[in-house]
Amino acid sequence: MDSASSPEDAARKAIDEVLVRSGRRSDLRVRVYYQYPDQALSMVRLYAKAIDRD
Repeated sequence: MDSASSPEDAARKAIDEVLVRSGRRSDLRVRVYYQYPDQALSMVRLYAKAIDRD
């Protein structure tokens, strides 16, 4: 099992894209669910970077 240091790192490893935590709704690429030891399950939305938009 490959681990990731952050939700952004997990997305990069999974889909080979560099994503950011803020952006337009239309640029939403993934939702990442993660849980650090002894903490609640969390989710972040990751968006395409402004320079990567088509």
